Amino acid sequence: MSMSAVVRITAVAAVFAAAPAIADNSFWDPTNSRWSGYYAETPLEECQSGAEGDLELRACLSRLLLEAESHYQIAFETLDTMVSEREDQFQQAEEAEALRFARETWRSYLDFQCDFEGAMLGTSYSARSLQATSCRVSLLRQQSARLTELAGQIDPASQNPDWSDNPDDCVGPFCAVETETFRDWTARCRRGGLCGAVTTTGSEGRLEVVARASGDGWNIVFSSDQNPVDAARAIAVRVDGRNPVVFRPYSGYSADGEGAFVLSDVDANSRLIDAMRRGSRLTVQYVDVDGRDRLATFSLLGVTRSLSWIEARIGRVR
Repeated sequence: MSMSAVVRITAVAAVFAAAPAIADNSFWDPTNSRWSGYYAETPLEECQSGAEGDLELRACLSRLLLEAESHYQIAFETLDTMVSEREDQFQQAEEAEALRFARETWRSYLDFQCDFEGAMLGTSYSARSLQATSCRVSLLRQQSARLTELAGQIDPASQNPDWSDNPDDCVGPFCAVETETFRDWTARCRRGGLCGAVTTTGSEGRLEVVARASGDGWNIVFSSDQNPVDAARAIAVRVDGRNPVVFRPYSGYSADGEGAFVLSDVDANSRLIDAMRRGSRLTVQYVDVDGRDRLATFSLLGVTRSLSWIEARIGRVR
């Protein structure tokens, strides 16, 4: 690694600490009664254009926040990996500490800044929450783009292309490079340890198990184009008809108006994954947007080998 690359890595801390300067690029446009700069076409406005009610609006923002957090985590871990590859252990430790402190500082800025903006722009408790979430999505997107740009300056091969769920639509280092099918499940891993397993074998929809970018377990994702989920209702997940694991709205999962929801409770997911490894079928009981009770069933044949295959590659990458 060249000396100029090392200088750029250690400069990451300055980028985090300088995050408040992003606000200097924004201003209130009295003519259009809106913010310009990084607030142009805010995430809140993105969701308002397609949401039919407050419930769908919140679900949409929740989905955008999950996506923004994921992209930010990828960008940060790319830089963290670059630092960890330093041959000089003293410099590596120094740079790692600077990067850690810089990230914590930026996170504090993100929270205080967006809470402030929510309080200033929202006219009610609900509106303040929406504005604060929209702010978080905007700043996470901005920071992800900036960190990805920095990583590309340090190592052009590290550039992260636009995220795509379909590996055929994606080129570059973060696209699917390994895929393996085990019975009814297909596992795939992208460079950097971005891995998941998916099945569409069942009564309807799609079930996916995705390794969390933080390395602390799995997210479980269910989607149904035919019968979108009502995000205001609890859902129950069973393996082989045994005692259900119940997820409550806005605490154990997030959902969108297109019928996809993400189970993100680490402890509950851990119990489910353990049961899935030993089971043969998984059922998701939920209420759709039309108020009808729904039951989606998926085969678990092959999930154990798929997850073991992923774990071996995550360990190898990390």
